Amino acid sequence: MWIGSGLIPLSSSGKNDVDLGEQYFAALAKKSFFCSMLETESSNGDHKEYYVLHSLMHDLAQFVSRGECARVDNDDFRNVMPTTRHLSVVHCGSLNQISRLKNLRTLIIQSESYLDEEAEYALQDVLMMSVRLRLLYLYVPSLSHALHKLGTLTHLRYLFLFSCDRYLIILVHRLYHLKVLKINYFTDKEEYFSCIPNLRSLHCLHAPENIMSSKILNTRMLTRLQQLHVFSIAENDGQRLMALRNLTALRQLSLRNLQNVKNSKESEAIKIKGKQHMRFLSLSWNQYLNDPENLDHRIIDSLEPNKEIEQLHIHGYSGVQPPIWIENSSLIHLVSLELECCMNWKTVPSFQKLSSLKYLKLEHLLQLECIGTVTRELF
Repeated sequence: MWIGSGLIPLSSSGKNDVDLGEQYFAALAKKSFFCSMLETESSNGDHKEYYVLHSLMHDLAQFVSRGECARVDNDDFRNVMPTTRHLSVVHCGSLNQISRLKNLRTLIIQSESYLDEEAEYALQDVLMMSVRLRLLYLYVPSLSHALHKLGTLTHLRYLFLFSCDRYLIILVHRLYHLKVLKINYFTDKEEYFSCIPNLRSLHCLHAPENIMSSKILNTRMLTRLQQLHVFSIAENDGQRLMALRNLTALRQLSLRNLQNVKNSKESEAIKIKGKQHMRFLSLSWNQYLNDPENLDHRIIDSLEPNKEIEQLHIHGYSGVQPPIWIENSSLIHLVSLELECCMNWKTVPSFQKLSSLKYLKLEHLLQLECIGTVTRELF
């Protein structure tokens, strides 16, 4: 979001904008501007790390940025000045007062309920006037009228939509400068999502769960892509899978339905290990399908990440043992490792060589008997 709003300046040294943003964030956290928190989810015991702003620091930031940034809650626009460039609106029924803001660069609207017709038309007017908008985040269940002029927001860098249909996605493909596209739900057939390759500046894509991304995305055109939230592999889809090798800038990749990969040549062609910028990798198989030809272990061996990887998830893998490279001492930067639903594993390594490991999750490893040299009887 910082990058999309234009808050991260271009580096004269040529440093990647994501790396620069992370550098700024780390510096602020180190100075206690942000405080790290760890939360355990009651449903599954997962640990979630997040950052909070101390109330005194929040008040100071609000005072310093007054006239530039504003947050509106429950229709209270009293502290919103005409010079506001970055606006967040939460739980608002009326949006009419936003139209007086002529210099908006960031607009965030979050609502758990539908906007009424008046609010939708007010939002439409705002978007028609906010031609310099760089970030648009609309967590609103459904919008019937407000986004008809979305294609005119040619300066947009970041777009989040709660839901989208085929007519709206046609407007999205005109946003040639878009770097981040996140859509929760797509209400039409997946073939209507196929205009995404036109967005050649795209760095991050979060496609809806119902989209078989490998089937519709011509990733050869998206050479700047850094985050591919879900790449779901269809049957007989080797050519599109191999197109991932062109995405050399990838930092995050989630591969699903790896049981549809026919042979290790297809998975080797992705060249995972050669993607030097990758920090997050998720590998997922359908845990309920068998592997009669015993291909899974060859496929996972060919998907070894580079030594800079920080987060690794493996789900549903049916091989009888973990890949050799998991305990490889070269994975010195691995911080988080999650191994789930690998039903046939009887042993896993001790992970002693993973010197940076902070978070380890072992779940539904139903046949597990031994961790390193420690057997189950000792627990």
